[in-house]
Amino acid sequence: MSNTEEELYFQKYLKYKQKYLSLKNNIYKPSEYSHFTIFESKERRISKLSYIDNVVHHAILNILEPIFVKGFINQSYSCIKKRGILKCSKTLRKYLKDKENTQYCFKLDISKFFAE
Repeated sequence: MSNTEEELYFQKYLKYKQKYLSLKNNIYKPSEYSHFTIFESKERRISKLSYIDNVVHHAILNILEPIFVKGFINQSYSCIKKRGILKCSKTLRKYLKDKENTQYCFKLDISKFFAE
């Protein structure tokens, strides 16, 4: 390893060690988001956390998710393991079967839901 590579490695180690200690001492705060723009059919602004903050996020999620999911109604689908758009679609079709010519209407429009 060159001197610069060793320095970078050591800086990363210190950063991870600081995150670990902040978690251990209950003073953890995620770092700031970094932002960039991509152009796929239209301009999109992307915000992302650092790698270590994503690891912390997933560790917390693995503990809390089962607790929260138990409290959700059966018709909650988004981002829940073994559920999703396909299961939602099948359940919706089952509920919307024609019973004595009942008619249903569903309209949904969420525009720029995540816009700042």
